[in-house]
Amino acid sequence: MKKIFYSIIATVLLLNLSYGQTSNSDWTNMMENYRNLVENILSKECPKGMDIDKFKTSLIKGEMELSESNQEIILSYTEPLKRYGLEFANKNKLKSLEESDLIFYSSISPDIPVENGEILAAKVGTPGLTWADVGNCALAALGADALYSLAFSGASSWSVAALTTTFSGVAKRFLGPIGVAIAVTTFGLCLADAYAN
Repeated sequence: MKKIFYSIIATVLLLNLSYGQTSNSDWTNMMENYRNLVENILSKECPKGMDIDKFKTSLIKGEMELSESNQEIILSYTEPLKRYGLEFANKNKLKSLEESDLIFYSSISPDIPVENGEILAAKVGTPGLTWADVGNCALAALGADALYSLAFSGASSWSVAALTTTFSGVAKRFLGPIGVAIAVTTFGLCLADAYAN
């Protein structure tokens, strides 16, 4: 009887967790924890004497490669991001549910307003995002060479789908399949900070 009771309690808790809305503080904690895990892995592979940011840039440019085992570890850490990405996709009626898209969706905090698949632009004198903010965050996450590709990729709207396609395509091209997984926290935390300020 106790087993059944505990099983029911666990099921109810799991259902509440899986259908509850992620708060901004939960999202920030998830992104910071993930960033710390990824940076810990990257610091282990970073050549001695090389700055971690320079190492990331070298990875972005394809000048260096991350070991396959560490790529797999980084991808295994993306599970919370994918869960939030699915929550975000369902809430905003986004159709693409590929793994890299879900990881990218996790970069958009619950506080950033999205309506009909469009990120709402800032109004003068109010907090919000501008294309300059998006560009600066992409530069921080992907580097200058990747940002150049992003600028000429055809993204011309605040559409989450367009940003996802563009960002994911650029990150994959410059970093390989784990590109989005490595760049997403820098991009997401930067966007959240730009939106708040």
